Amino acid sequence: MDAIARLRYIKPNVLYEKEKPYYIFSEVPSGYRRGNLEFEDGPEQLITDIRGREADFTLDEHGFIYQTCVAPSINWKDENEISSKYILDVKELLSTLLGKGIERYELCGWRVGCLPLLFLPFF
Repeated sequence: MDAIARLRYIKPNVLYEKEKPYYIFSEVPSGYRRGNLEFEDGPEQLITDIRGREADFTLDEHGFIYQTCVAPSINWKDENEISSKYILDVKELLSTLLGKGIERYELCGWRVGCLPLLFLPFF
C-alpha cells in the first residue's frame, strides 16, 4: 500500500565541513556529546509499495535491488560470530550480485540489532 509520509533528514550544518556527522549508540562519559546530528523534516512525499514488483528494480537503473537471503544461524549478541559468519556471508552475496571487477568490500557501519549493513565496493 502506497503512503504519503514526511521523512526526516540530517540538517545541513557548516560544522560538518570540519567534523563528520556522527551519533554514538552506546553510553558516553558524562560531559561528552552523544552526537552532532540535527534533523529537519522534509516535504510530504509518496512512498511507493514495491511488494510484488521487486524484480522490476535493477542495480544499474535504480541504484538498488531487492534481494532476499537466509541469514546464518548465529548469536546476534556475539560480535565475533557476526564478523566471522554474517558479514562474510553478506560479502559473498555482494560478490555474487555485483560480479567480477571488485577487489574488496569495506563495511561502513553496523551495530548489533540494526540491519541492513552498508558495504562500499572498491573497483
